[in-house]
Amino acid sequence: MKTDQGKRPYRSWSEGSLRLNKTTKSLHLPRKAPPCFGSLADWQVYRRLALYSAPDGFTFCTDCTQGFKEKMQAQGRCKYPSTTFVLVDDATVGKRSGRVVK
Repeated sequence: MKTDQGKRPYRSWSEGSLRLNKTTKSLHLPRKAPPCFGSLADWQVYRRLALYSAPDGFTFCTDCTQGFKEKMQAQGRCKYPSTTFVLVDDATVGKRSGRVVK
């Protein structure tokens, strides 16, 4: 076990070490990377962490921003261009609305 600069022990983990009970979450996270993600590897890390820590009903648009959505729309990489952004407990949260763009 490693230590945090000699103070307290911590355990490092690799991407493959997370064990998840996928039946406990109702998340809308496809296995295939959405076009707004830069790579499949980025998506796989994001998806695994979201499955581990995100609340029920979470989508990848929840973490988006208005600026990033506009950038992805300009590049034709946003599947949910009607996503809106609301303030929830001092945090901006993306809310999907409308249909998916194929």
